Amino acid sequence: MHIDINEDFNPRDLSKKVKEFIAPVLNYYYPDMTVNDVLTILRSRPRPYHIQYFYVVDKSKKLVGVFSARDLLYYQPDTKIEKFFDTDIAKVKITDTLERALKVLSDHHLLALPVVSAEGRLEGYLKIAPPEENYVQSVKAQSDLFRSIFQFIGFSVEQRKWRSTWRSYCLRMPWLLCNLAAGLICAGIALLFKEVLVQFVIIAMFIPLVLTLCESVATQSMTLAIQCLHQMQKRRMIKRLLLEWKTVTLLGVTCGFLTGLAYLMWSLALGPMIVIAVSVISSVIVAASFGLIFPVILHRLKMDPKVASGPVTLMCTDIVATIIYLGLSSWWLLETPLGKIE
Repeated sequence: MHIDINEDFNPRDLSKKVKEFIAPVLNYYYPDMTVNDVLTILRSRPRPYHIQYFYVVDKSKKLVGVFSARDLLYYQPDTKIEKFFDTDIAKVKITDTLERALKVLSDHHLLALPVVSAEGRLEGYLKIAPPEENYVQSVKAQSDLFRSIFQFIGFSVEQRKWRSTWRSYCLRMPWLLCNLAAGLICAGIALLFKEVLVQFVIIAMFIPLVLTLCESVATQSMTLAIQCLHQMQKRRMIKRLLLEWKTVTLLGVTCGFLTGLAYLMWSLALGPMIVIAVSVISSVIVAASFGLIFPVILHRLKMDPKVASGPVTLMCTDIVATIIYLGLSSWWLLETPLGKIE
């Protein structure tokens, strides 16, 4: 049995045991078999439409490893598969739910997943069937097919999560409390810096603009991080963070310059203009960093980044941007002679 993405999928099936959806594994091998043994067996059986991985079991049929079809091309015919099979196996237990199995498939970008007993014996495998049994010919077509399959998996899992009004409320409301808390904290911060707001009313006028710019940039960076979250390794994340910082620096400088020009519509005093422009630049860079980092942290903590990232990112962005903006304004305009520049 397999899950066909062409057919309507009942979200209630997600709570069923995965054993109801598995098919028997016809091609499994033993560690002491050679590459030539594997190829001989494969040639003697009907050709499946698509094979990527083969499973390795011991004499008690306990799953001990996996190797790819590509591995067979790089080793001599007399090489035993115990020399190259991988022991790090993505798998689920037969008592797990289909929802759990689909999440594992999606996280590892697999089309098939071995299912084992509580003792680790290979019981079968769960397969996602592509739209056609004739496998795609081009690399682009294959990439598009994989993308549609994993979008199907993600949608199917998410669909169950939002079927209940109360469940949706419980998932979302706690995170919205972050925004409520952020608003109250920002109000308290404004009270701490009331002196600069009283003396320079124009600083208060630009608070919504600064926060809107920061929130928009944070949301953009957060969206990019979530999109490539499934493949973000540590090195890739650092590279992505550096690239985003460079991009956001340019965005921040541009926004700061344009904000400074907009300020001239109300006043020609250079002190407030400088502090507003510098605050926009620095706050935007910090906001982008939050947008990139928080989805990764929440994902590592096994929380849903699509639900939690927005409120957490925007909460921290609002608080830190307010501190930067009002703190820099207070220091620059009230405590340094540079703030008196006309």
